[in-house]
Amino acid sequence: MSELKGWLDQKLGQLPDDWIGAARWLLGMLGGYRARLGLLSALRTLTVLLGVASAAVNRGVIDAAVSHADGIWLAIGLFVVVQVSTSAVSIGLSWFSTMLGERLSNHLREELYRRLLGGRWDALTGHHSEQLLSRLTSDVSSISSGLTGTAVSLLAMVVQAVAAFALLIHYDASLALFVAVLTPVAVLTSAVLSIRLRMLQQKVQQAEADYRQRAQETIAHIEVVKAFGAESDEAETLSKLQGEHERLVAQRALLSAVANGVMSFTFVGAYLFAFLHGILGIMGGTVTYGTFVAFLSLVSQVQSSLASLGGILPRAASVMASVARVREVAAFEQEAPVRVDAPSGAPSPALGIEARDVSFSYGAGGAGGQSQAVLSGLSCSIAPGEVVALMGLSGAGKTTLVRLLLGLLEPTSGTLTLTCDGMPQSCIEARPRVGYVPQGNTLFSGTIRENLQVGNADASDGEIERALADVSALDFVSSLPEGLGTRIGERALGLSEGQAQRISIARALLRRSGLLLLDEATSALDEATELSIMRSLRERKPRPTCVLITHRREVLPFCDRVLALRSGPDGGGCLVEESVPTS
Repeated sequence: MSELKGWLDQKLGQLPDDWIGAARWLLGMLGGYRARLGLLSALRTLTVLLGVASAAVNRGVIDAAVSHADGIWLAIGLFVVVQVSTSAVSIGLSWFSTMLGERLSNHLREELYRRLLGGRWDALTGHHSEQLLSRLTSDVSSISSGLTGTAVSLLAMVVQAVAAFALLIHYDASLALFVAVLTPVAVLTSAVLSIRLRMLQQKVQQAEADYRQRAQETIAHIEVVKAFGAESDEAETLSKLQGEHERLVAQRALLSAVANGVMSFTFVGAYLFAFLHGILGIMGGTVTYGTFVAFLSLVSQVQSSLASLGGILPRAASVMASVARVREVAAFEQEAPVRVDAPSGAPSPALGIEARDVSFSYGAGGAGGQSQAVLSGLSCSIAPGEVVALMGLSGAGKTTLVRLLLGLLEPTSGTLTLTCDGMPQSCIEARPRVGYVPQGNTLFSGTIRENLQVGNADASDGEIERALADVSALDFVSSLPEGLGTRIGERALGLSEGQAQRISIARALLRRSGLLLLDEATSALDEATELSIMRSLRERKPRPTCVLITHRREVLPFCDRVLALRSGPDGGGCLVEESVPTS
């Protein structure tokens, strides 16, 4: 218990600054949805007021019926109006709440997704993809449900508690006093237990994230799992993760049952007291039948509203935890804004590359000042239209250099620029004029046409066919049952690795770029197809500048120059020019 008290003191000390900052950020993200949430809160408040009014109206109807009073039909009319109004408002509230929650979730996801897409590459790759997806899905859903549920219900619960309690005092002050003393005790007890529940909930969420992350990676690399015969080991690992998740869920369920039990027994006690108090009052002639029914309704309303208010803090804490996780992503450093125009009818002029004493280290400026030198003092000039092979041992920094040329990373020191018609530009500014074919399979689920149009959404069928012909892919695509409309699955399921590589190269050609970066782009192709593609690249008019990362010396005769990355004195790679073989 002392551990819980210490944790509670620490958290309560942090709440004002953390929550106020989170609330301000969230209000800024909501935009025009603030007014809609206000309307939702007003509708819920109207609903609870109708509920309190219903208790008074029901009392009048019952007492008028028992006493055969002349105002019975007026009372019945009020009863009908209140019931119909309550039903109508509830129906509208249900529809409005559902639609607002969905649209609010979509709004927040869209805003967050834009931040992810615009974030710096190194910031994004520092997080596991499953964790980022969890923020886009689970955390956004938690925030949306918290706003449309907990937040907008706060005013309604306060109004219901005050109105029902005031009417209860009007009918019987002693009964109201008993409820006022007993109910808050149960609410506070339950709230303390709910704090412990939140601690367990965080552990449950982390255990679930660990399970999902492991399952995602296992499915993504299923061929490796099968190749090494590791199915049983992976199944056992997931079973252990599930077991830990189940253990935490069991603890949470037990504590939840205790908290609910305390609340339930206390509420039952108050309800029984109200029931017996009313029965004795009827027997003694001090309480009417209508007042007795009103007692039971009002006590239930006071209890339910106070119970909801007692659960506000832990629920709000859970929502704010999701807000903090989402803010972490929204705070990713954004890339400099770049104007990205759709490719025009004319190809981009060939770009030149100017590198002056470029060095790059991963982790520079990180914790403890630790860094890993990858490139050191790299200098070179590549003229527009040149085809340059970039070679070197694995890990020498070739892919890092490509990421620098794409503007995904920035040099630790030195300058790296791309020139267009003699005018220097930063790599990120010139990115719209760069075509890129990365290592591995980078096609999306969808049709072949949709994958190709990632390079140029406005590409005509003629342009698509020319690009496919240049990479020796037109014949195999045309032979497919649906041609360009053929759907491929995740990780290009349905195509061979070589076919997928050719589609990726054609996608880059459709960009009409002035610089083409090929990172092991032909590694899965047979020699004849690879040489045919290299020949097509050299014969393109106009010919883009091409930087080709390769380990195959057979393609070197198609290159104007060969640059090799060699290890420098400080461990970073530096460029050394090699002779181009003639055959």
